[in-house]
Amino acid sequence: MHPRFALLINGKQTSWIEATCGFRQGSPLSPYAFILCSELLSRALQLQGYSIGISLSPVGPHISNLLYADNILLIGAASLTALGAIRSTLENYCKWAGQCINLSKSMVLFSKATPSWKANWIARSLSFQQVT
Repeated sequence: MHPRFALLINGKQTSWIEATCGFRQGSPLSPYAFILCSELLSRALQLQGYSIGISLSPVGPHISNLLYADNILLIGAASLTALGAIRSTLENYCKWAGQCINLSKSMVLFSKATPSWKANWIARSLSFQQVT
């Protein structure tokens, strides 16, 4: 199944465009595709509300993710609620963007206050390596 795109031009949606091949590294459109996909993921995470992310101060913004190049740092509590929100958001993002998560490069890091049984369970549930 190939990804499909539609554009909004002057508020009107164009017909669907089916991608038959992906962008190649060095393509002048690659940076724009990356920005659009990153924005899509960030907005999907925001829609999860406070089930994932942290606030650094009572009046500061709620931070759920940080993006740098092709790396994504997701921030959340070591809880069943956060696990479900992260898992469903990543699964949906993969369907929308046609991108896959490289599980061999994906890692999870826990606070020292997180019990080891809980950290191991969450890491296994996400199929991510656990960083100590």
